[in-house]
Amino acid sequence: MKEILSLGDSLVACGRNPDDLTSLGHGFVGALAKDQASYRFLNGGYNGARLADVNFYLLETLAGCQNLAGVILWLGINDLGRQLGTSDGEWNNFVLSWQDQYGRLVTLLRAQLGWDLPILLLAPVAVRTEPRQLDLVQAVRELASSRHLTFVDPNRWLTPEDFMPDGIHLKGRGQEEVAKHLGDWVSHLT
Repeated sequence: MKEILSLGDSLVACGRNPDDLTSLGHGFVGALAKDQASYRFLNGGYNGARLADVNFYLLETLAGCQNLAGVILWLGINDLGRQLGTSDGEWNNFVLSWQDQYGRLVTLLRAQLGWDLPILLLAPVAVRTEPRQLDLVQAVRELASSRHLTFVDPNRWLTPEDFMPDGIHLKGRGQEEVAKHLGDWVSHLT
């Protein structure tokens, strides 16, 4: 059975057992698995993960995969949180470095799994969109465009009611909305 791997932070992990890729959690990965029974879904989300953390665990995570049909990446909000309070110059340097690191992650995925592997990049989300978050969204959008990847920006359709009180994590309704919007991409994979 073909597999779809989701990698990212707590928006991906959503209650999964971090020692078991087949533990789907109660978020969009689990919802996709219910709607797309022709695929085996794997959840490589880690609470608090930053891009560097996903890179660190990537080869170990890929060792648990057998027949990938696609990869979903959702990163950025923890990277943003750790950069709050930096100067504009430091922030601009961070965004360029972060985008480069994200590009290296995509290159490594393709080198390990095939250059034609479908990859979907989700934009970082928060209930209150800050200018610096928009910089990361733009960085992800540009990366997706330059690498011919699918880009999805949940900020365009998630509402404040979809978020938990912390303004970052999604309620069940928000996770279901993400699954609904990604379902079409999944259904077109071969």
